[in-house]
Amino acid sequence: SQLLSSLPQTELFDLYLQFNSSLYSLPVLNTNYQQGNRFPNKEADVGQWQLTRRFFLVDTVSGKSVSTDKAEVIQYLQSATLRIRTQQGEDQGRIYPPLLILKYGEITAKDLVADKPLGVSFTVDFYMDSRVTYTIDIWLGV
Repeated sequence: SQLLSSLPQTELFDLYLQFNSSLYSLPVLNTNYQQGNRFPNKEADVGQWQLTRRFFLVDTVSGKSVSTDKAEVIQYLQSATLRIRTQQGEDQGRIYPPLLILKYGEITAKDLVADKPLGVSFTVDFYMDSRVTYTIDIWLGV
């Protein structure tokens, strides 16, 4: 009970990229987002994705029981991936706006009190056209 009450309140975060003196808000892809019985953010068709700007680390509000006002299920950020891709053509050497991809997990209050271990991960995926690498290798060789 004390552990559950010590959990932080649900806070929303925005992620920004600072470039020179400007801040750019980065898009967030929540793979748990459900629209009816579909999960559009898990589909390969990027046009179906629903991007947002805000995310949370721990959600203790949505899993509260109406009768007891206590959290029965807690959502937590299970994995976060920052995807960065380089541009091609005239903008070669620049990057597209990075995409933060999130997956949330759930743990019950009972499992939390019982100290059930949680898996949490953060990765950075960097994609670059291999022709750029080849051009750099040739340039460095000369």
